[in-house]
Amino acid sequence: MVQLCIALLVIGIVFLLVEMWMPGMEVFAITGLISLAVSAVLAVLFVPNGWFIVAGIVAIVGGFLYFMYRFMKRKQLQGVLILSETLQELHVDDVSQLVGREGMAVTALRPSGEADFNGVRLEVSSNGLLVNANTKIKVIDTEARKIIVCPVE
Repeated sequence: MVQLCIALLVIGIVFLLVEMWMPGMEVFAITGLISLAVSAVLAVLFVPNGWFIVAGIVAIVGGFLYFMYRFMKRKQLQGVLILSETLQELHVDDVSQLVGREGMAVTALRPSGEADFNGVRLEVSSNGLLVNANTKIKVIDTEARKIIVCPVE
């Protein structure tokens, strides 16, 4: 019975480590926690001094929760899971009023990309030309909701 408790303990630890390595796969965390719980119950019921195994399991689960908390607080993961910026929108009912307006290409336009117009980023398309990033551009036409630009020379 001791071998079964130890095997379940090792399986639980491995599954929790896999969950820490690949967060988001809850099946590993749930299976690992169930395995540790069964190991604890079997240790208390059938193993002499099984409370030592239970104390080890509590320490392992506590350490797992601590490291997951620390991992979730990292800036690197916050950018992936939590939107920390606000989206800016240009409230323009008629995009034809943008004709003649100048801005800066934020990304390369191949033929479409993003441009900055006084702090507002918009999706734009070039008139078939490749426009490099950080190039001054001008709106020459609008078709439906599509903004067509050309580089300013």
